Amino acid sequence: MNIIFNPSQRLKFYLTIFVFSLCLMVAALVYFTGGVQYAYAHSMYVPIIIAAAIFGKRGGAIAALLGGLLLGPLMPIDTTTSLMQSPINWMIRLGYFMLIGTLTGYFIKQIKVYYLERVHFHSHLPDANIPLITRLYEKSKKFDELDKETAIFTTININNYTNLNDFLGHDKYVNILKQTYLRLCELLGHKDIYSKDMHSLIIYTSNHENIMQLNKEIELLLVEPFYIDNIPIHLETVLGSSPFNETIEQTLNQCIVSSRYAEKNHLPSATFNKIYVEKNLEFTYLGSVLEALEDNDFYLVFHPQHNALDKGSVCLEALLRWNHKTLGNIPPNNFIPVIEKTSLINPLTEWVVKRSLEAIKTFESHDIDVIIAINISTKNLFHENFFEMIKKWLDHYNVSPSKIELEITESSLMYNPVASEEALRKLKDYGISLSIDDFGTVYSSFTYLKRFSVQKLKIDRSFIADLEDNLASKSIIETAIYLANKLNIETVAEGVETSNQLDVINGLGCNYTQGYLWTKPLQLDAIIGYLKNV
Repeated sequence: MNIIFNPSQRLKFYLTIFVFSLCLMVAALVYFTGGVQYAYAHSMYVPIIIAAAIFGKRGGAIAALLGGLLLGPLMPIDTTTSLMQSPINWMIRLGYFMLIGTLTGYFIKQIKVYYLERVHFHSHLPDANIPLITRLYEKSKKFDELDKETAIFTTININNYTNLNDFLGHDKYVNILKQTYLRLCELLGHKDIYSKDMHSLIIYTSNHENIMQLNKEIELLLVEPFYIDNIPIHLETVLGSSPFNETIEQTLNQCIVSSRYAEKNHLPSATFNKIYVEKNLEFTYLGSVLEALEDNDFYLVFHPQHNALDKGSVCLEALLRWNHKTLGNIPPNNFIPVIEKTSLINPLTEWVVKRSLEAIKTFESHDIDVIIAINISTKNLFHENFFEMIKKWLDHYNVSPSKIELEITESSLMYNPVASEEALRKLKDYGISLSIDDFGTVYSSFTYLKRFSVQKLKIDRSFIADLEDNLASKSIIETAIYLANKLNIETVAEGVETSNQLDVINGLGCNYTQGYLWTKPLQLDAIIGYLKNV
């Protein structure tokens, strides 16, 4: 009878033969070295542990039984005198073998389960159980030429994400996201669907002849309502597609361009076309970033945070500016959000870190002691080499970690709270100060603030703007400052522009203020002069 093994069965068969042979070899070793009276008998633990590691506690127990019998009733204590063992002797040894084999198999299985759970947790969107985009990057590394020729990528952006999240609550919105994922899996017949963030999904397909037809099928699928507590919920989505183009980053950038084109032209979907590039200024930004970094077209300005007690400045926020060769000075709100959605944010942030550390050395040469705050994004925080990058440049410039402060927005941290907590704790333990920017615009949870171990809280400028006329804004600020003080978190009021605002903020106990009341953001030489006169 022919026995056909699939690869996993064949491997298990060979491993079984290997363990069995190893048991026989140990038995032979024990016999030809004089019997079980010598320490060679303990070598039988090797095949037992190997079997337990491969086949679990059952495999460990079977190997232990085989090893115990091989060293049991037929194995002499001393082969030179042919003195045999008493039954109690080899049976006790067999019992120890069985115990070690079973326990080893059990604990190794628990370790495997824990490891797989951790891997799954860090590679899937919490609660929704959707693979994160990092899994797609890993998959793309294994693409062959055929994959690259046939691969199609589609991004799905949920435009009414904010409204749904506010109306339904976070948990129910995640439920809708999970239902969306399951619908797409059923339609496509595969699970190559990934989460970019809480309101974007990415689909990878291959060998699909008609991109437009695929998008149409997805559109029809998502038009159908989702039901939460018997309430029909409709998603407002826009799709952007692109064939694979050299790298996964470039392909996803083209998907972003396509979806933005579709949104601006009130279309449900669009497939990448070079014509869009000419009509989309954002793509020009993305295509110019690396060249601008090489040519130093970017520069930093610094905006001071003033201490409420002595009006002195102890911290400067480093703000990025871009003097584009053909477009001139581009407002930061135009290019930063675009770059933050791509992997280009990583080299750009590294450039900001280097220039900020150079500025610190310049301040030191002028006997100015300040901390520089650097804004970072989610992509920075979760990048596998981010911490090492920060550490490398701190060491290179011989700057203490306490001299920099990292600012990240509240919404960015809430994308993956557990991973955020781990990343922030690593930075804090190294001595880097942490600050939450734009507090009050999204979740405003002091429970998460305590978990994230931040040292500073920046109250969003929108609350400061109508502070004098809106009692609700004042109450929110007062509550935030009070609770932050209870958690030993310092507070910064952003966007202070009038003396009345300053008086109210100081009266509420805010630690620092920042805004045009003091000065506009200044370049390095100007801020040095400003600080010397404060």
